[in-house]
Amino acid sequence: MRAPDSKTLSKTGATAEQQEVSVYVHVPFCVRKCTYCAFYSVPLGERKPPRSFLDALLKEVKLRQSELRGKTVTSVYFGGGTPSLLPPTWVGSLLNELAGVASFSPSVEITLECNPGTTEHQSLRAYRDAGVNRLSVGIQSFHDVLLRFLGRIHSADEGRRTLAQARAAGFDNISADLIFGIPSQRIDDVLSDVQELVSFGVVHVSAYELTVEKGTPLADRARSGRVSMPDEATVAEMFLAIHARLEAAGFEHYEVSNYAHPGRRSRHNLTYWHRLPYVGLGPSAHSFNGRERSWNSASWEHYVEQLSKNERPLQGREVLSKSEALEEEIALSLRLAEGLDLDRFAAQYGEQARSCIRRNAWRWSPFLVLEDQQLRPTPEGLLRADQLALEVLKVVAECNEK
Repeated sequence: MRAPDSKTLSKTGATAEQQEVSVYVHVPFCVRKCTYCAFYSVPLGERKPPRSFLDALLKEVKLRQSELRGKTVTSVYFGGGTPSLLPPTWVGSLLNELAGVASFSPSVEITLECNPGTTEHQSLRAYRDAGVNRLSVGIQSFHDVLLRFLGRIHSADEGRRTLAQARAAGFDNISADLIFGIPSQRIDDVLSDVQELVSFGVVHVSAYELTVEKGTPLADRARSGRVSMPDEATVAEMFLAIHARLEAAGFEHYEVSNYAHPGRRSRHNLTYWHRLPYVGLGPSAHSFNGRERSWNSASWEHYVEQLSKNERPLQGREVLSKSEALEEEIALSLRLAEGLDLDRFAAQYGEQARSCIRRNAWRWSPFLVLEDQQLRPTPEGLLRADQLALEVLKVVAECNEK
């Protein structure tokens, strides 16, 4: 199945006034679970994803069309798990189903997460034909010993081959993931990984610190003492070295973990960081309409079963209070290089909150700088974004109590 053409994607006649929305599709299946992964995923080994999963996704779009009809879709993101295990025709079918309900922006960003070892040139070309125009490739490292530690299914050479095949298949919007802070990893290893990505011409890099998540094999090994994680100073040195190398190569460091060439920031992820509406499809997927957050059951069997009965597999929902929304606004904004827009903040949470931040901005120097109506993190501030958000929130809360 070919991708919907621009007339099909825009057939409902979207106008600039229509509300924009992003769509996330969670594909829970993978070949083998990585040692550090805490996302909901189901290892399949050599098996193929069941057709019942696609049928359930298509059914969920129909059941939730009221959340999509009349909206303009600006991004679709297939995440996981390993979405590149899905046949390209399934991806095309879902995109066509979405296009039958909502308008797609002419510049819609459609991303597929892709793991080396699960694709080849032919399948990558088929994803392009299905409508995918952006790949996010899970490289993680170009060092085999580190890939084995992480439990990745691919080798460094397979990672290189996937990037080359993606370019040959016609993708010019390619993102790649790297992980730093791996036990035994040296700073030279990290910088050589960055340099390889630059040489392959990727236009977006997500560099994530390896964190020990509860319930993962990595957590068990760290707790038993079989693994010793690098200290905070080493991780900070790696973070700042990545920042310097990528900025020197023309990348913008626009979010704590994300770098992009100008014009190539992840439109979909900016939806989350700017607290804009998104619809989540698939097991464990979350949705947000600006006021209420909801999430699906984290069991693909239950997900399929409920949808076979024409019932949404809803696991929970919450309406955010004003204080919870304020907390999210501060926490997410300070993860972005653009920082917290104080004009927008005051319009939502009151002039007193803005005045409080302006009076106390000196407390957070040199990690946060106040420029006109923007409270921006420096590179060192991005490294401490979570802690800074807590400090800012505490000061705002104290001002509100007075």
